[in-house]
Amino acid sequence: MNHLRVAFLGLVQGVTEFLPVSSSGHLVFFSRLFRWYRLDMTLDIILHAGTLVAVLVYFWPDLAGMVKAFWGKSKSLGQHKQRRLVWYIILGNLPAGLTGLFCQSKLENYFVSGFWYILFWILMALLYLLSSRFQESTQNSQDLRLWQVVLIGVCQAVALLPGVSRSGITILAGLLVGLSREQAARFSFLLGIPVIMGASSLTFFRIGINGLDLQMALLYLNGFVVSAVVGFISIKFLLTYLSRRSLSAFGIYLLFVSMIALLGGL
Repeated sequence: MNHLRVAFLGLVQGVTEFLPVSSSGHLVFFSRLFRWYRLDMTLDIILHAGTLVAVLVYFWPDLAGMVKAFWGKSKSLGQHKQRRLVWYIILGNLPAGLTGLFCQSKLENYFVSGFWYILFWILMALLYLLSSRFQESTQNSQDLRLWQVVLIGVCQAVALLPGVSRSGITILAGLLVGLSREQAARFSFLLGIPVIMGASSLTFFRIGINGLDLQMALLYLNGFVVSAVVGFISIKFLLTYLSRRSLSAFGIYLLFVSMIALLGGL
């Protein structure tokens, strides 16, 4: 790996982490397309950490309000809804957390073929094309019911499968339970913070134990910064886009990429 390649992968990660097209799938896709070495899983997690910084910065006002409400003693309706949202994020992460803890290594060993990425890309594409038929409402994520939060959380756990976009599958679930596209996307991004934070923390802990030479540290820093900056831009773009349009364009894109992957034998 060199700095140009790592910067490119950071760009791919920053764009695809929040756009509903599967960031991990695209990192594997481009690595195989350009015949690069097998993707370093530590780099993969560090690129995800960059996008974690992006979502923390973008949603900082929301997060600060949630923390203040969670630890505060105010009984106002607004504070109560903010506290409820914190519990929803915790509850929504339990399915993915438990699945990752007990099943992730088995899933990684079983779904190793590029065929699975292509298959799940196609399935996600079809769901995006069908999602335009979902009836939207003005329901806010703070007003979700417990079963709706659990459903979205279970869908987030499904994103452990290769090629399944975490943001995409949770946005679809949000639409299914009646959220608007923009509200579904916002809740999806907030829901993803603990997942990305947990995976990143484990990786940084491992790096701290094993050590890291200066050259690799600079490479990782390069990818981290690029993914963070591009990720911030991608969040802003997607929220603006979904306020006006459906997910259909992403479905068409995934079908196109799947066709390239099939024809290229990736």
